Amino acid sequence: MIGFEGVSHMCEMPPLYKQSYNLMKSILSTLLVIIFLLCSCNKENKQVEDVVKIELGEIEEVHENYPDYFDVVQLIPLENKECCMFRDVLKLKATHNGFFLLGKVKSSNPSPMLFDNDGKFISMVGDYGHGKGEYQFIWDASPSESGDTIVLSLFDELKMYDSKGKYLQSKKLSDFSQIHSIISCPGGYVCATDYSDPDYQLHFLDKDLNITDEILPMKEQRMNYPNFMSRSIRISDGKLYYCDGYKTQFSIIDLKDHSLIKQIAIHSDNTATIERISNPENQYKSYDAITRFYVYGDFVKGEMEYNSRGPEFELDLKTDTIRTFVQWGYIPRIYDYDGEFYYDLISAKELLKIVKDYYIISDKTKKMFQKAYSLMGKEITELDNYVIVKLKKAK
Repeated sequence: MIGFEGVSHMCEMPPLYKQSYNLMKSILSTLLVIIFLLCSCNKENKQVEDVVKIELGEIEEVHENYPDYFDVVQLIPLENKECCMFRDVLKLKATHNGFFLLGKVKSSNPSPMLFDNDGKFISMVGDYGHGKGEYQFIWDASPSESGDTIVLSLFDELKMYDSKGKYLQSKKLSDFSQIHSIISCPGGYVCATDYSDPDYQLHFLDKDLNITDEILPMKEQRMNYPNFMSRSIRISDGKLYYCDGYKTQFSIIDLKDHSLIKQIAIHSDNTATIERISNPENQYKSYDAITRFYVYGDFVKGEMEYNSRGPEFELDLKTDTIRTFVQWGYIPRIYDYDGEFYYDLISAKELLKIVKDYYIISDKTKKMFQKAYSLMGKEITELDNYVIVKLKKAK
């Protein structure tokens, strides 16, 4: 039987081999350190980039034909059932199965509803209450890309339902996360939390709502106020656009590797910044802020609060310039973009004003609406439900 001393003696290496072994060990350790540092730098480069700062200028009065950026393809009236007669609509998403809408019907609480491709009501998603799968208030909601599941953001947790509105499961991201925005993306979802979560702002989830990646780290202290824009995420042409209301800042992210392409901060004497809103004396102050946006080619367009007014804005991502302007008449308020078509939503009363030439629009836009209205094959009244406007980018 060989004792431990014998094993030790048998395993002892010749001096030359021992030197080579130590050298290889040193090289391997160095390589591992280099790899670790490269990975760390890679992660840092993925998250951090110089922020472009753009100053807001004067609000212009413009008379260009802003709606002419789009061609009207189709008008889809929503069904006039009492259970789905919207007073206001907060979100519209097109799916393979039809349309998902989040809006106010009988109360101030938003209701999530499903419609088919012709605007016919299918069902409500879940229901209000305290039971399993029920909810009290909805911050945001999104169907999956396929339309097979719908996820509701309920302040600090997510609830998932199938395409018929039946409850499937619930998930919490953390004990502190207040989830104010969610949108579907390839492979699952991405959601944004406010500054109540001290770690990251954007969280990528798989189809079962498990976190797969987190980006945009936060170094600021935890803050629970103010409540800025929900529905702060848009996806267009393989990129994710996120509007951080605490900094009045856009982050543009590549969906392939979640790398940060660009960050643009919009600035005025009254825009929200971390320094301003972290002051308790400013807790209830109103700031200049982005209230709605969408992506149109190399532009981010939308609405904002600025100088106590509600002008449109147009951010040019190529030149890093912004303009704010007021135009009277119909201006598309794009709710969704599916890679081919844009989707607006207007009231029946507003549609009738357009087709009857009560709005200030060009002859081109008026004729497109009138043609699409005639193809609906039905008359509508001012008391009818909302109408989905299907658009495409003008050539």
